[in-house]
Amino acid sequence: MSMLRAAGLKAYPVLINVGTKRDAEVADPFFNHAIVGVELETGEYTLMDPTDEHTRDFLPSSDWDQSYLVCRPEGENIKISHVPPADEHMMRVKTTGS
Repeated sequence: MSMLRAAGLKAYPVLINVGTKRDAEVADPFFNHAIVGVELETGEYTLMDPTDEHTRDFLPSSDWDQSYLVCRPEGENIKISHVPPADEHMMRVKTTGS
């Protein structure tokens, strides 16, 4: 967060619930992990998990579709993390065999 703020970005700590979502219709108010959120547009956050060592993505797939809370001084509503469309994560493998 400090480096993002030094670069002039609005960065905030984010509490997230990593694990099974309890109810698809209701955000979960319980959190077990801390990540970083950057506000690039008002009320819209790009989430980043700098603790994940197994992906080059900002947010690993284990953090998708999870309840999260951006810790802003003025408060914020609980939100659900973004799930990117499948076509952004597809890989095509072309092979031949005999």
